Amino acid sequence: MAGGRLWASAGVYRLPDRELVSRHYTVCDACGRYGEATEPVDPICTACGTLSTSAPRRYVEPVYGFVAARGPQRSPGQTPPRRSWYGDVHMSTDTADVHEGTAVFEFGHTTAWSAGARGEMVVVSEGPGGAGYEICDWCGWGRLHARAASRGAAHPHLLKDAQCTGPLRVVSLAHRYQTDFL
Repeated sequence: MAGGRLWASAGVYRLPDRELVSRHYTVCDACGRYGEATEPVDPICTACGTLSTSAPRRYVEPVYGFVAARGPQRSPGQTPPRRSWYGDVHMSTDTADVHEGTAVFEFGHTTAWSAGARGEMVVVSEGPGGAGYEICDWCGWGRLHARAASRGAAHPHLLKDAQCTGPLRVVSLAHRYQTDFL
């Protein structure tokens, strides 16, 4: 919502001759450990040793923002837009100033904890059902990934009145930030 209108995203803004920040990542099915790297991530979890059964994933960071869809935008009306969320927040590095300890509760329950400052977090949106988003490598045009979608189909260029035939890559979208954590 901006300027009293509802806007829809048409894609990710890309600067000429600049690639978006991209990383490969995995979340362990057994223990939930998050791992990422610039190259494909090892399918064996570093925390519990479990072999991943899910397909390798990749995310891009829309660091230059999004581009709104062309055409008339509508007024918001009296009801708020439907909110949806298809992702998770993960601790992405172990380089923060970490303090660790153990807490003992009534009835003998014990739990380990860690806390620190400047922990790096990553918010990853994987789209409905974890299917991801199709983003054009050339112009940044994007849409929700439909598993049966045609890969080489032309699409409207994000910034020009023309068609683009750039390759569509299935990715997740991510945002990184630093914060204190417990």
